[in-house]
Amino acid sequence: MMRVGVAGIAGRMGRTVAGLVDGDPELQLAGGTVRPGSTYVADAWWPDLLTDQPDELAAVCDVIIDFSTPESALRHAAACVAHGCCFVSGTTGFDANQSAGLDAHALRIPLFVAANFSLGIAALRQALRRLATTLAAYDVAIIETHHTAKRDAPSGTALLLAETISEARGAAPAVDLHSLRLGGQPGRHTVRFAAGDEELTLTHQAFGRRSYAVGALLAARFLLRQPPGRYDIDQLLADLTGY
Repeated sequence: MMRVGVAGIAGRMGRTVAGLVDGDPELQLAGGTVRPGSTYVADAWWPDLLTDQPDELAAVCDVIIDFSTPESALRHAAACVAHGCCFVSGTTGFDANQSAGLDAHALRIPLFVAANFSLGIAALRQALRRLATTLAAYDVAIIETHHTAKRDAPSGTALLLAETISEARGAAPAVDLHSLRLGGQPGRHTVRFAAGDEELTLTHQAFGRRSYAVGALLAARFLLRQPPGRYDIDQLLADLTGY
């Protein structure tokens, strides 16, 4: 049975992940971290271990799943290194130094970082690689919409989609990025390819956070079979589909 810890368990994504873990007979919800000084009252079904110390959580887990902040993610990753625990992060907004820190941790443990854990987004990226070259002369715009509490704009997913297009074209074309922060929208990404006489639009709509949590747990299971290294959603998709 895989013992799962949740970093930021009281947050929106933390609660979603914890609920899925608790409902899976093959998984054990080993514990979670909360912010220092938190007075959050846990749900009755939550684990006994709620702590503000990442080391305490990593000591009782096979994997920690993190949807928090870059600073918190680095602390949890370091704790995983100290205790030989796998680390899965869906946190976005890492700067170059923080990303390099994750690379260093990946020399010691299996570590998985993704801007978006949705399999639908992973499939969209595969389609964009083909479209970016087939429609090489077309203008491209990405419009992303998220809830008003989301901190980073553009979203990590929008940046990932733009990077996918740029890499496929072998250059850095001007991809028009637009961010909207409206209500409780969990995530909507639209990519538009347009020429003078036609337009092609692709949209991924998340109806809730569950798809991200499902993907994170798939990544956790995948990591338990891997040697130390930094893994991403493309490798997970290849493992799931065989290509």
